[in-house]
Amino acid sequence: MHDANIVATMDVYGIRRLLTQNSVDFVRFAEVVTLLPLEANS
Repeated sequence: MHDANIVATMDVYGIRRLLTQNSVDFVRFAEVVTLLPLEANS
């Protein structure tokens, strides 16, 4: 539910790209936003 709220807020403000370390949770919204995965430094 929290992920849907983030995507809904992004939509209201016209934000189309999401930078996240948790891309898996946002895959269902891939039609609405472009996912930009953060990668941890090893």
